[in-house]
Amino acid sequence: MSEQYDLAAWRHQGTADHLLKNSEFDDAGYHYGIVGENALKHAMRSSGIEAYFLANPPQQRNGRRRSGDPLRGTPLRGHFPSLQALAIQAQQVVSLYATGRVAAALQTEIGSAAFNTRFQSWSIDIRYASTTCTPVTQAVCDTWKKDAEDLILRLVI
Repeated sequence: MSEQYDLAAWRHQGTADHLLKNSEFDDAGYHYGIVGENALKHAMRSSGIEAYFLANPPQQRNGRRRSGDPLRGTPLRGHFPSLQALAIQAQQVVSLYATGRVAAALQTEIGSAAFNTRFQSWSIDIRYASTTCTPVTQAVCDTWKKDAEDLILRLVI
């Protein structure tokens, strides 16, 4: 699969902004979270971290290599909030192997205290209108919008 995380981030940003303008906070909030995920995944790909994980897939608990998707269990297959935990676990890999234009920004973002609070209470299950995730208030949606804008500006542009 040839994901275009940078283009997906921009596409979801436009969709989220349109929905927010129409007071569709649940759906706008969902798309802002996807913007953040795609921005982070783009930075991991463009800095070489995806290539590192492909060459060094995570091990199963018993020490054997996982079969199937070599990126399973990495930040490139996660969603917020588990994506944050996976990225923080990969912080050493990022500091050792990330290169290029976004490497420093990626390392700074993952290492910042603010990273743990990004997309607070966001869940991929918003897409199913789960009653544990919705309704999303305008204030929460505005916070997620800021998180999305921060990540897209730091990690994609």
